Amino acid sequence: VPAPHSPETTPFADVIERRINIAREAVQRARDARRLFADTLKALPAATILVDDEGRIVISNPAAARLFGVADDAALEGRLLDNCLGGRAGDAALSFLNLSRHAPAELESVLQPAGRNVLVRTVPFMGGAEVRVGTIIEITDISELRAAQREREDALRFLSHDMKSPASSL
Repeated sequence: VPAPHSPETTPFADVIERRINIAREAVQRARDARRLFADTLKALPAATILVDDEGRIVISNPAAARLFGVADDAALEGRLLDNCLGGRAGDAALSFLNLSRHAPAELESVLQPAGRNVLVRTVPFMGGAEVRVGTIIEITDISELRAAQREREDALRFLSHDMKSPASSL
């Protein structure tokens, strides 16, 4: 039996140790990349959700938690998107199947019960070797924008009517 540090065992042990270190470094890089992605997503101002290919929420941000009325974004993880978003919209276009199938896409809808106008943007989330592993969904509340547009249209309609009235009285 060779001694523990004999020349016969050292090269083999070194190879194994190098492979173990390479595996550890790869795992750490993957963890760091996931943390960077999660921290970036959580810092976004709009409700943003990563959904896997089965329609389950993998990660979301605090804005998404507020939108869906849950205490924090971790409470959304594992839930089906259709149970969170589909039920509030009553719009088949916001189903997971439709959103993921047509990504990248942009559509507007109204969420209930508050009647908030939202702009929903989707992009595919690609993993290694350009394989699609999910869909990133961003939901932006545009209610104030739509209200301002309605006020502008009303003001233009009013002005247009007033401008026509003096001409017709001549």
